[in-house]
Amino acid sequence: MAERDLDSALMELDHAHAQLLADRHVIDAFVVRIFEAPQDDSQAFHELFTPIELARRVGVTTTTLRAWEDAGILHPQREPGSGRRQYRDADVRNAELAHLLRRAGHGLREIAETINAVHTQEVAKLELSLSR
Repeated sequence: MAERDLDSALMELDHAHAQLLADRHVIDAFVVRIFEAPQDDSQAFHELFTPIELARRVGVTTTTLRAWEDAGILHPQREPGSGRRQYRDADVRNAELAHLLRRAGHGLREIAETINAVHTQEVAKLELSLSR
């Protein structure tokens, strides 16, 4: 019994370490976005994700993605003709950051303000929104 408890505890610790590493990658990507990325990335390649693909990648539901869109966190483009949502790489970064901030207890309005501050590179506004 004790050996199983130890195995379970170690597996839980491994999962926590993996989540911390994933969170670190999200934070690193935003640091690059804020301080190192060129202002105009209109020429960058944008991979498109369906709602299901993005939800699986981030670890949320498609309903959550729609709620984040309603809150101004995500801004998917619409497929011509069908109107289906298509998420670009910027939406992936926003969704990953939103997920991280939700787990930290931030509300949707705060997250939208934080993401807006990231995209406008308003560092003072970003610091204020994250310090709440």
